[in-house]
Formats: sequence, structure tokens, C-alpha cells
Amino acid sequence: MSKIISKEIYTHGSREFNYAFYPHNRFDYSLFFDAHWHDEWEIIYVRDGRFQFYVDGQLFTIRKHQALLIDRYAIHTTSNCEAGKGSGYSCFVFGLKFLCPDSESYIYRQYFSRFHSDSISLTQHITGEKAYEQEILKQLQLLEQYSASPRSNALSIQIALLSIFDVLLREQAYTAKPHPFPVQNERFKTALLYMNQNYQSPLQISKLAASLNISTDYFIRLFKAMMGLTPKQYLQNLRIQEAVSMMYREPDLPVSEIAHRAGFDDINYFSRCFKKATGLTPTQYVKNRMAQ
Repeated sequence: MSKIISKEIYTHGSREFNYAFYPHNRFDYSLFFDAHWHDEWEIIYVRDGRFQFYVDGQLFTIRKHQALLIDRYAIHTTSNCEAGKGSGYSCFVFGLKFLCPDSESYIYRQYFSRFHSDSISLTQHITGEKAYEQEILKQLQLLEQYSASPRSNALSIQIALLSIFDVLLREQAYTAKPHPFPVQNERFKTALLYMNQNYQSPLQISKLAASLNISTDYFIRLFKAMMGLTPKQYLQNLRIQEAVSMMYREPDLPVSEIAHRAGFDDINYFSRCFKKATGLTPTQYVKNRMAQ
């Protein structure tokens, strides 16, 4: 196995417009996303349903009209969901330069330099129970509207995000940055990169653990602590996500071909896993998608 450097694996928007909006539901980006990290902040706002997310090994259960703030570079993924018809959530991803382009300005030095140093953590569950949380949720509802056409509403989006940071600073709603898994995080990111890039191939957990110079048992325990899933379960989720993606890109592909390309050798096993993850059989999913 070749050596992999654990750099961040996603960037969002563009260099001159470092903002992206992802509406997750059964038929857009699906209800799950693989474990990843990036040098932007992310806010997840649940429109309906109940979802679980892991962020650097911490489990958050987010319900309707609640939100989750996620730090830069934090490893995050979906874990579980209780989603009926119409359930879903939105992800707002943005970089520091989108908020404050001029790093020489007074605003940057006075307010944003502390965030750029990554010495404090913003990761938190926004429930709406506190007054400042209600302010944040109102801004997220506006972001939901503005993000239907991000570049046309760029200034409004920036103002809404700055309003959220103003609330966080005013209320001192942040903590000293914890580092519970400093060395483990780097090893873990290396393993995730490999799995995310090679999920279609057979994977031996023992060989992956050996490449990181740790035991198989320790690797499985670390993975479960960080993700709430075993490596095998996570790999299965990746394959289901790829199957959903193929149904978007190539809706005329036979289910058997989708299963094979996604890394499943047994089509019946694929169908069972797919229905457990999405609530629909592969055939039902394709039909519903085509009817959208």
C-alpha cells in the first residue's frame, strides 16, 4: 500500500467565491455523506427529521429546526437518521476569506484572527433553547433562501454569516480548542483517504492497520470511537453512496451493473444494504428519482 499524506480532501466553492450550499434529501445529495474534512467551517441545518453526525469522535443528534456548527479541519460524517418523506438538511460551507477577505484589516485582526489560529472551537449543537441560538437559527433560515442563487445573493449570504459570527463573539459562544486525538487524527485521516479512494476494491482491514503501524484491534476501536461505525460498516456506506451517485449520473444503468461498479459482488446483498440505508430498493429509488 502506498503512503498517503493526510491532507484535507474537499474544497468548496472557488478561490474567489469560497462558499457552497448542499441541500441533502433522498434525491439530491442523499441523506448521507462520507467522512471528510476541509479548511472551511460548516453549518448543518436540519429542515425536518432527526439526524446523527460524528465530529472528531463526538456524536451529535440534530432534530428539526436545529443546527450543528463544525470547526475547520474537523473530521465529520453522518451516522444515522430518522427521516420520513420531506426530511432533509442543508450544509453551508464557507472559508475565512469569504467572511473577511482582507487579513490586514482591523476587523480581521480584532475578530477573526483568533479563529484563523484554530485555538478555539466553534463546534456545537444549536438547539434554539437560548436567545442567541434563536438568532443564529433565524440567520440560517435566511441563508436557506439566499442559497437558492448563491452568487446573486452573495452579499446577503456574507451578511448572514457575519451576523452569526457576531452573535458567537458577543456571547463568547466558543471554547478552547480540544485536541483529544492529535496523533490518532493524522493516522485516522490517512486511513479515511485510502478507504474513500479505494472503496470499490476488496479491503483487508489488517493490512490497512499494518500500514499505519497499529494493531488491527486498535484500529477498529479507534475507527468506532471516531465514527460510531466499524470500518466494514463505513465501507458499506461509501459503496451505497457511490451507487446513489451512479443512479444520478447514469439512470439507465442496470442495477446489477451499479452494484458491481460500487464494489458489491452479490446483487441481493446490495439490494438489502441499499434498502436499509435509503428505505427503498434500488429499483424503487431509480423510479422515484426519475419521477422527480
